[in-house]
Amino acid sequence: MAVPARPHQVLVPSRFRIEAASRHPRLGRDYDPATHSYRASYVNPAAYTITVDAFPGKTLLFNKGDIQHRPGTDPRDARDIWRLDGPKDTTGWQFKIEGRPARKMPFGPRPPRFTAEHTTRLVTMKGEFHEDRDTNAWNWHINVPGPGTYVVAVTRLRGANTAAPRVATLDVEDLLVVSIGDSAASGQGNPDVPGEPRGFDPDLSFWDILNPASGLFKLTKAAVNWAADLIKTKFTSAARLGDAKIAMDPAPVWLEPLAYRSLRSGPAHAARLLEDRGKGRLITFLSFGRTDSTILNGLIGPRRSDGRPGDRWAGNLGQLDELARTIGRRHIHAVLIYIGVNDVGVSGNLTDLVAADLVGSDTLGDPTRNRKAVEARAKVNLAALPEKIQTLASALTRLDVGQVYLTEYPTSLFDDAAGNPQAGCGVFTNPGMNLSRQDAVLVKSLAEKLNAALKAAATAHGWFYVSGIAAAFKGHGYCAGKTFFVGAEESMILQGDTEGMVHPNPEGSRIIGEMIAAAVRQHTVNTTRPGSHGPQGPLAPTG
Repeated sequence: MAVPARPHQVLVPSRFRIEAASRHPRLGRDYDPATHSYRASYVNPAAYTITVDAFPGKTLLFNKGDIQHRPGTDPRDARDIWRLDGPKDTTGWQFKIEGRPARKMPFGPRPPRFTAEHTTRLVTMKGEFHEDRDTNAWNWHINVPGPGTYVVAVTRLRGANTAAPRVATLDVEDLLVVSIGDSAASGQGNPDVPGEPRGFDPDLSFWDILNPASGLFKLTKAAVNWAADLIKTKFTSAARLGDAKIAMDPAPVWLEPLAYRSLRSGPAHAARLLEDRGKGRLITFLSFGRTDSTILNGLIGPRRSDGRPGDRWAGNLGQLDELARTIGRRHIHAVLIYIGVNDVGVSGNLTDLVAADLVGSDTLGDPTRNRKAVEARAKVNLAALPEKIQTLASALTRLDVGQVYLTEYPTSLFDDAAGNPQAGCGVFTNPGMNLSRQDAVLVKSLAEKLNAALKAAATAHGWFYVSGIAAAFKGHGYCAGKTFFVGAEESMILQGDTEGMVHPNPEGSRIIGEMIAAAVRQHTVNTTRPGSHGPQGPLAPTG
């Protein structure tokens, strides 16, 4: 950032920075949606990139705003002209690196020492100089063979002479974090790149903000009204709303569309937060979440449709088998689990609450009787949850796992701004989908009971329970002014269906990611020695 130095003078300060390149998966490059698998080059990289930035600083000589007003000049040719700071006889930089990758196993031969060097030439000390371009003379990108400790020395060249070198050490470590679970783990409601409904009014603007890179999607009021009218007209019951789909052109982009899996989920956000490239801490992140998963049908075995396996794209494997097939013998530093809501049937209960109030349902249109029926089913499912989690814990023992994290669910789905359950709004006020305040109270109560069961299970199995999410969501329900949930209309516009509704929106996902990252940082990251982890797990010192 340019800052004033003296009156009428602007400079950009120097910096000396060494960091490792991010290992966060890149959309369209590190996962192949055609084969439905992560690329081997991502899971087990042959090299890690270290970037060296020895920017010397620069001072503004000519401002293009001044040049534009000079007689006889073309404003389109105007450029800011800078002078690099430091000795005028600078001719380039010399970079050297040496180190030894850490052992992958606590026995066997030590890896050979790695050394490399590189020299760049500087043509002129005056020019435009965009300091953030990685092709400048003061930058170097070098691939090292693996995690370990590396010493970098940078020397400024001055004709036939050299300045004193600047030296820094970087401990590179690569921690494997995997995410398994249901739609909260997959990123449902948050496609990596949103689609666009086909056939809408071409004069209608859908986006106030559309920035997929930063995860910012904000719909215009006109777009929300368009979707609301569509839903009210065509999808007038809970059953029809569940099957609601419209044509999209272009279609939304997902990391894995058949699982509604994206890199904008809470766990994916946590992985980004855990990386510290300046300290050499890298996170290899693998997401296997699939929407509609339960412990038995989704994690341990495939999801089922009409009683039959429904994940042919994944070889009808459950997420744990998909994970094992992907990583081979690689050590997992942290497993993030988001599961339970479908086992207890909270989402199904929500559908039952709004649908069974109608005359002709099993409860004959009696809302009170309907709530009692929903609560009774949930009680049976909650009682069965500990045994299912025990089955999951046993299945995890075949993997080389460091720590396991079981994540809390938001409970404030229909909270008002004060944190109190309120009646539904939008689609939840339609005749076939009406949700009363009493229904909202029950939904919150069931979610709180689910979280209590998950916390008890985490304690029983020696796992870490990620808490704080329910408290952070308080007052931000579906109908609140600042909601943390995806609306039905928003889901329809973002992904062409209503499957994303009532899932955490980008703000909600960010909060979930922060809570997960804090827990993993405390119990996994801060308990490892910097530079001591690689693809095969804890590494022995190099000596």
